[in-house]
Amino acid sequence: MKYRTAGGHHQLTLGPTRGSFAGQGRQRGYELRIHTAHRPAAISVDGNRTQRWRWEAGDSTAYLRLPVASIRQALTVTW
Repeated sequence: MKYRTAGGHHQLTLGPTRGSFAGQGRQRGYELRIHTAHRPAAISVDGNRTQRWRWEAGDSTAYLRLPVASIRQALTVTW
């Protein structure tokens, strides 16, 4: 996992799985909780704007459900 910020933009990258083991799942899904002082104007997954998130002002958190994807695929979230 890598996090970067520049010029008010934030980027979180979940890297692909490395290695393998017997019985390993082929896909993964995540729910991200982004704690931030202000509601994001937009959230994108792999460069595509998504509507699959909600803002909870009470705890200043954006909740984002990522699509289920291959464990061998990286996912990048920007806001």
